[in-house]
Amino acid sequence: MHKLYISKSSIGDRSTDIIKSLKVLIGQGQVVLSSSTSDFTIKLIDARLSSVDGGADKFTLYKRSFSGRYREIWKAEDSRRLYLHMAYLEIYSPPTDKTWPEMLALHCDPVENRPSKHLKYKLTPHLHLAASLDPFPESHIALYLDLENEIYKDTTSFNKYLKSYAEMLKIQFVDGLTDDISGKIARLRQIV
Repeated sequence: MHKLYISKSSIGDRSTDIIKSLKVLIGQGQVVLSSSTSDFTIKLIDARLSSVDGGADKFTLYKRSFSGRYREIWKAEDSRRLYLHMAYLEIYSPPTDKTWPEMLALHCDPVENRPSKHLKYKLTPHLHLAASLDPFPESHIALYLDLENEIYKDTTSFNKYLKSYAEMLKIQFVDGLTDDISGKIARLRQIV
């Protein structure tokens, strides 16, 4: 396990970093920072979606009918430092019946320590193919396996990897999405 640290005083700078790293995916959105006594949650949201059922914590992708959700949770290590607990990016198809079907997720859980056969695949950024059939939605498809020291070296390194993942998702996934994808996924699941 390798922790990514930032100082509490620089948590506000994450907003700019997130926008820069994810700009290839963002249609509309702003970064919002909320905090409790020891945790800080950073979200990228589109205020226009807050009035839509289930849309309050999402942002609009550059393909307007699709949305995403990005959030980071930072926890206190001590009185001056925070560490990254998790960072999650998810892509959703257009809402149907007030639900937002999740299609793909890029997660990282750098401080996960619960013993499991999946643990080494969860520590670095990994994909979940949410719109596919079992067992793929719960599978952890690790990217850059065994590079956690490089990825979590500092926020500059983490931002570099986050940006490269966003560019990959745009080119390899989002660019190919069509508005009828939700129906296609539903039909596939009915067949099986």
